[in-house]
Amino acid sequence: MKNKYFLLTISCLLSLSSFSQWQLVDSISNGSFQCLHFVNSDTGFAYNDWATLRRTTDGGNSWDTVSIAFDSYMYDIDFANNNVGYAVGGAWFPFNKYYANSIMKTTDGGLNWDSVYGNSSGGVFYDVEVVSPNEFYAVGDYMMVHSTDGGATLDTFSISTPLESFSKIEFVSPQHGYLLGRTYVQTSTYLNRLYETTDGGSTWQVVHSDTLGYQGFTDFVIDASGNGILFGEKGQVRSNQGSGWNIVPLADSSLIFTMAEMADGRIYAIGDDGGIKKLFETSDFGNTWSSQLIPVDSNNYVVDMSFPNGGVGYFITNRHVYKNSALISIIEEKGLLQLEVFPNPTVNTVSVSLPVNEDVSVQLTNISGSRVKEMTFTDVNTFEVNLEIEPAGFYLLNVSAGGQNTVVKLIKK
Repeated sequence: MKNKYFLLTISCLLSLSSFSQWQLVDSISNGSFQCLHFVNSDTGFAYNDWATLRRTTDGGNSWDTVSIAFDSYMYDIDFANNNVGYAVGGAWFPFNKYYANSIMKTTDGGLNWDSVYGNSSGGVFYDVEVVSPNEFYAVGDYMMVHSTDGGATLDTFSISTPLESFSKIEFVSPQHGYLLGRTYVQTSTYLNRLYETTDGGSTWQVVHSDTLGYQGFTDFVIDASGNGILFGEKGQVRSNQGSGWNIVPLADSSLIFTMAEMADGRIYAIGDDGGIKKLFETSDFGNTWSSQLIPVDSNNYVVDMSFPNGGVGYFITNRHVYKNSALISIIEEKGLLQLEVFPNPTVNTVSVSLPVNEDVSVQLTNISGSRVKEMTFTDVNTFEVNLEIEPAGFYLLNVSAGGQNTVVKLIKK
């Protein structure tokens, strides 16, 4: 059976050039990565559940292991500047260095970390927002804490019910911030609320709420003008300069964004539209989205991501760290390109047909982002790609012709 691929001039298109730009820069053989944060394009940290904190200062070219007196889960890292940073996590069943509700701090760029808070009652912090070297907020299950003296003392906040969990806090200025929480209502039903403060966290008001299922709202991004997006099981709920939050349907109703970050006016989000993970990007707060494939599969899922600026991005899977240093240049609209590719799946060879003769450039990339082969053809409308010696698995075939290109996902049996 022939598979026909039609790419129209819309913003949600794929190119293999984008896929191949994601380069594997670090791997671990034990444990699983849990969180990732880059202070700038070159300096970043990745923590795994074997209590190992990996650090790079050259954009992922080399990594070392940082000593940290901490054995718990770590969910978030944030820095005030190149030297001062905080990390949060915890454990529900603490023992020894397996701290609950843990906050760690560094003052030397991440070479050394000290505990500034931890207890034995059981619990975790999911997110930390660093406002300045001495001021930060940490939120988690049933609690939020705030410090203005670098963690020497902590204030606790009671916002609503004592059983509300908070998953993210973000400040757009020292006085203006947002907080995402949810409360159990009944089986598979949760009250999700987005809060806003304009007085540095002294008071919080609900700006949007909705009763949703288990997944609920997964993340949000917002700027100083009040333009924001809530992501989750309803697709995207958008605010226009704080004038109210309204559901804006996605073109693909099956698409769910699981995490998002904003950098230099662009929003990047990881989405799943039926089993294939993609990186989505928008520069107009969700009016249009472009997408690109990323080198993951069902056994190698995205855990966290970090975009220190609009052109450089990183993400971690359970055991790998990937980098893309050409984000802006590789997310772009493409024109109409019609292909016929068959057979797919294949045992050895696939044939590709175009409607007219063209000079064609072809790249084949495996699921890890490594280029397998490159080919060029002159004035053809049919050509073949031989996968006979390649291992079984998924491949991406990029075909460029006439200034246009498209990507086909191939399965080698």
